[in-house]
Amino acid sequence: DYGNNRLAFGKGNQVVVIP
Repeated sequence: DYGNNRLAFGKGNQVVVIP
């Protein structure tokens, strides 16, 4: 899901930050 900070949360504890 994409938040206001443009953070893409993957499955598990993996968090991908989109610049």
